[in-house]
Amino acid sequence: MKRAGSLRIKLVAVLVSLTSLMSLTISYPAFAAVYSISQLTGGAAYAPSVYGQTFLVPAAKSGTISSVTNLGVTILNGSYPSVVWAKVWNSPSKTTLIASSSNSYTTTFNSGGFTTTATFSLTFPEFQVAGGSSYYLEIGRSSGNGSFYVSEAPSNPYADGSVYHAGVIDTNYDLRFKLDITLGISATAPTLSTAPTAVKGMATTLTSVTSVAGSISFRNNGKPIPGCHKVLATGSPATANCSWKPPVKGTSKITVTLFPSDTGTYNNTPSIDGLILVAPRSSKR
Repeated sequence: MKRAGSLRIKLVAVLVSLTSLMSLTISYPAFAAVYSISQLTGGAAYAPSVYGQTFLVPAAKSGTISSVTNLGVTILNGSYPSVVWAKVWNSPSKTTLIASSSNSYTTTFNSGGFTTTATFSLTFPEFQVAGGSSYYLEIGRSSGNGSFYVSEAPSNPYADGSVYHAGVIDTNYDLRFKLDITLGISATAPTLSTAPTAVKGMATTLTSVTSVAGSISFRNNGKPIPGCHKVLATGSPATANCSWKPPVKGTSKITVTLFPSDTGTYNNTPSIDGLILVAPRSSKR
């Protein structure tokens, strides 16, 4: 009897300590969710000074831009290299310069006196753009001579902006360009809760709540919990439950990871870790 009483006392002591041992750490590993704004066709058109292109960032597509690509550049009867630049302004009125970049353009002339058209890229210091806002991309040349040509499409296929020739809008054309937005909206980490006690070999419910629609992955000490790899969070608030039978006594690290359904908006898979003390069974099987 003395021994049984001793076991009960030890078990009670372990169970009481569960709530005090539970500790949480949060991590926000990111993945590259990218949304592209582009007009990818077009032929060379003479640029008397500079070309500009307005573009719209769709709602819920806030993020950062670090380069403009797919620019077509050609020079007629001039020297090379030339230095081509790009600037991003808040609007065609150019009251606020957001980012700028430049790069040397070097190629060979063909028999007609044109340089071979190059698909050109310029890298910016990373800058932020806001969903629902319009911006103004401007392309020009700061050195070199000869006629400067930039590729544009005469059929105006890009619906959310217009070309400006030397500062004058021309709604019949669009610049050939591509801007990749690395989406910067981070989902918040889900929560983790469990029953006040966990006992080896006995089912206990792990619960995770998220403010973002998606699925929850439950792992025990880094290994997927059977049946809980990706549990769809449902209801209001969105909740995912996992029935877990701890395989061993002692401390277990439970990790829950949110996988957002809308990967076009959210750029991360946040996780939260919880340390749970698992008690031994009170009696032998």
